[in-house]
Amino acid sequence: MGAAAAQATVIAAWTLDEVVAHADLIVTGTVGASRGVRDAGRVLTETEIAVDQVLLGTWATPLVISQPGGKDGDIVVDVAGTVRLTPGDRVLLITALAKDRRRYIVGLSLGFYRLDGDRLSQQIEVQSAGPGGALRPAVGPRTLGLDAVNDAIARRRR
Repeated sequence: MGAAAAQATVIAAWTLDEVVAHADLIVTGTVGASRGVRDAGRVLTETEIAVDQVLLGTWATPLVISQPGGKDGDIVVDVAGTVRLTPGDRVLLITALAKDRRRYIVGLSLGFYRLDGDRLSQQIEVQSAGPGGALRPAVGPRTLGLDAVNDAIARRRR
């Protein structure tokens, strides 16, 4: 029996300031091991992050990021709009603790950047919904400097 794929993910058309406003923890770090888990009937991927720097919030224990979808045994769930966290990658993560007590990346791929020095890169592969619900095409690749995130954090603190 083959698997069928469907993509129905639409993300909010948030600016960087809006993504940062939804966060309670922003870090840079290195991606570690991932594993699939089931929780209340959902398949999730949990990924360890070795935190290098905390830009917003406080953190004192190992950081585990949860994302919808993944593989648990024979069950594979692929959720469009999530990111692939690859072991060894340097990343900037904009995250929030959810009601289920798990920490997620804000806005699926909106709160994820690959980090190369002070340059951040991001790939948005799903449509976004703008004001009034109007759909916008996927943004695709984009880059910005680490200073843009620091500036958004500073504006949030005002």
